[in-house]
Amino acid sequence: MAGLTHDSCTQLLELPIHPNSPPEQVRTPLHLAVLSDQENYGYRVARLLLQGNADINVTDSQQRTPLVYACLLNRSKLVTLFLRTKSIDWNIIDHDGYLVLHHAASSSHTSILADIIHEMKSIGLSVDCKTELNYTPLILAIKSFRFDNAVYLLDHTDASPFVIDDEHHFTCQQWAQHVGPKLNERTYYYPRQSSTLKRNKSLDKK
Repeated sequence: MAGLTHDSCTQLLELPIHPNSPPEQVRTPLHLAVLSDQENYGYRVARLLLQGNADINVTDSQQRTPLVYACLLNRSKLVTLFLRTKSIDWNIIDHDGYLVLHHAASSSHTSILADIIHEMKSIGLSVDCKTELNYTPLILAIKSFRFDNAVYLLDHTDASPFVIDDEHHFTCQQWAQHVGPKLNERTYYYPRQSSTLKRNKSLDKK
């Protein structure tokens, strides 16, 4: 479903509907605000919907919340807005078996991942959450060519570099070696001298 245009956002706010009403049982107005083709206007609509008690944890047919779409679309202002509610349900799993942190790990904005991690750490949640195929956010960051996100996870969290996924049976280091040659083909290549990933030793437990 396409995102909201400026006119449709305006019409939405003028309608006498509940902010959690799902159109055609697919996506709520808050989902559509995130998907707006005009990010700043979508942000303003989302803020108004939250003021009208819109459910921040409502899911669509893919079991994805507005926060998940904000991560997928790299909408950093919306991510910040949603995190500010302090009402995120971090246990919601979408139809792909992903938590919001798994999606944030693939974001092209490391600041989004950092904000998500900061909020999770503040309430004592682990960043080594796994999908059904045992993918961690660290592995997904590398698998998605987001070496900057992988380095952030290694430098700022206790993400384990030793987890092995159940699909290809790779560790994060093996994934780095696997995708490394392909990085030069990507327009958002994160410049590094090699594909070797190293943890900030100050985070290692003695």
